[in-house]
Amino acid sequence: MMQNIPSLVSAGLGLLMFTVGAEPSATDKASAASASIFSSDTSVPASSAKEKAAVSATTEWLGIMDKGNYTEAWQAGAGYLRSLVKQAMFEQKMQTVRQPLGKLVSRTTARTFYRTKLPDTPAGEYVVIKFATVFENKPSTIETVTSMLATDGQWRVIGYFIKINETPATAPKGQP
Repeated sequence: MMQNIPSLVSAGLGLLMFTVGAEPSATDKASAASASIFSSDTSVPASSAKEKAAVSATTEWLGIMDKGNYTEAWQAGAGYLRSLVKQAMFEQKMQTVRQPLGKLVSRTTARTFYRTKLPDTPAGEYVVIKFATVFENKPSTIETVTSMLATDGQWRVIGYFIKINETPATAPKGQP
């Protein structure tokens, strides 16, 4: 059974934060610049080991989110995320935007990009990961998660962005 999802086409937190229908804030404008990562051709070569480690850590973080443990997810995020988004705001946004999507059905890594520079971020190493995700209440969703290599040597999330594909899926031929 489909549940009503807030009228947000896209929503996110941290580095990639904006909600459709709201007046753009400074954070929204930074988000738009960050979203251009996928349309630019400025990726730098990275060892596949770094990208694999970032994807693994990010997938683990998403597992926390999938369980609805938003406090734990905020705490596990990078200090940079925590400095941009207060815990109460993070939890409220996730309850408003992420929770109505329902349980995770599947998640596949679609693309990864290694960067040493992102707009409005400290110098460092970043991996931007795009996931094709199916939730029980929204079968066509793209999650974009940005992780950075923290000073402790661990990959930690600094940004989370959800794009809901509002185009209804078409049924296979011969099916209603």
